[in-house]
Amino acid sequence: MKHTEWYYHTVQKYRDGLNRINQRFDEEVQQKAGYRGSAQYDAEISKLGKARAAEIKALREECGDAFERCVSSMEKNLESRPAVAPSPEQLSILQLLKMKERITRDELTHACNSLRGCSMALAVLEEIAHTHQILGFSTGSAGVSDEFARKAIRSLAKNAKHILALERTNQRRVYLNPAGTGDGPNGTIPRMDAITKFRIDVDPKSPEDAASRFGDVPTDCYPAFCEAVDTREG
Repeated sequence: MKHTEWYYHTVQKYRDGLNRINQRFDEEVQQKAGYRGSAQYDAEISKLGKARAAEIKALREECGDAFERCVSSMEKNLESRPAVAPSPEQLSILQLLKMKERITRDELTHACNSLRGCSMALAVLEEIAHTHQILGFSTGSAGVSDEFARKAIRSLAKNAKHILALERTNQRRVYLNPAGTGDGPNGTIPRMDAITKFRIDVDPKSPEDAASRFGDVPTDCYPAFCEAVDTREG
């Protein structure tokens, strides 16, 4: 299994497992609704709550280990790919771009075609875009620099922790409802942790979608990102 597929399936495994656990325990709680208000009810609900928490903890540990191994493997594979020095022609293009006072996004995109496959040259192009404040510039299908891939991997690792912090799924409406998050009356701004949960509480449709949502990998960069971090397991 490729690393991006591994990450995607781990997201799905955690979300599916969380749904099964919560559905089962919610049904058990509902069955005891007739005893609400009694000491027996409180004791049974407390017992069920502890059992639910234990199962979620076990699921979290299992998926957390998978996330860690997946991300670590991505990092190792990225570091193992050979560095290719820019050709004289590519160096000339980069030098000319650096000499220009004004650069457009179209010029950088066009330059990608000549720098295709050279991660070091693409890294310099990204720096030029940053210097000229060309926001959201992507090298697309021309390839990805090591720094781009590292940032994506760090993002995947960070969001894996946020995913594992979820106690339930499909709660996005609750997270952005201030009254539901305890942030105050309706109309106030939700906390950052609620916004983070809103952002990551989604079912990715594919490994590509997971890389986009949790790794900030643009769709046109996905094949090149895969080439940088994916290998076959086993």
